[in-house]
Amino acid sequence: MIFKRLTMIKMFLGAVGMSMLSVFLLILFNESIYQSVRNGFIHKINRIGAFHLAMGGSLIGVGMVLAGSCPGTIFIQM
Repeated sequence: MIFKRLTMIKMFLGAVGMSMLSVFLLILFNESIYQSVRNGFIHKINRIGAFHLAMGGSLIGVGMVLAGSCPGTIFIQM
């Protein structure tokens, strides 16, 4: 983690920026769709208990340790 080449941080910040822009445009042009999606997400999250969240986080953490990388790069590794 010397941070000599900032390629990954540029990619992540670009993705964050595009996500923010898309949400802004969605709210600007059609707020009712945004409210519907947001309320559905909040309703779904409220139904999931802490045990399920802990188990999911543990499973993905163990998988990342065993595989030695992020799940997003599995096709490149194969």
